[in-house]
Amino acid sequence: MTVISTVGGGLVTLGGVAAGYWVGRRGNRRQLVQEDLDFWVQNLQEWSGKFHHLRPMGSEEGTISEEDVTALLGEFYHDVLGLVTARPSPRNSVDDYVQMTLLTAPFAVYDDWPAEQAHLLSKAGTGPARGIVLHQIVIQELLAKLRVWRIDGVPRHLPDTISSHMRARGLTRTPEQ
Repeated sequence: MTVISTVGGGLVTLGGVAAGYWVGRRGNRRQLVQEDLDFWVQNLQEWSGKFHHLRPMGSEEGTISEEDVTALLGEFYHDVLGLVTARPSPRNSVDDYVQMTLLTAPFAVYDDWPAEQAHLLSKAGTGPARGIVLHQIVIQELLAKLRVWRIDGVPRHLPDTISSHMRARGLTRTPEQ
């Protein structure tokens, strides 16, 4: 009887340790995801301000030189690529979703936009202003989604979200090996 009691007590202890480890890792994962969300929200808010400074969304005042647009977009993609290489991320993570969304922003022309965004894009015309408005819309949509995820948590179907997002932009992703 003593042997059974000792073995049972040991198994209960091991079970408690394993459960504690699992709960601790899960809490750590949530904290890391929240840090990723906070990082991207802050970064995208800064970029939203830079795009807005060049041309407020929906504004038809003045003209934007192609050089200004090229310089800003070059700086934007240089920054995004720098962040992608500085923050390597596993596939189907928050970082992966944000990076894929930003790096494929020029293909967002093919997205089905709600009426308000579609109106802003059509109002922007075909010149350099359209590129600025397109990037502003992509950033604003991404910011809105990240803010919801900060409150509600990241959806479990994130891999499907990334795949459908890529397909909407006419792109495919190489399957994992």
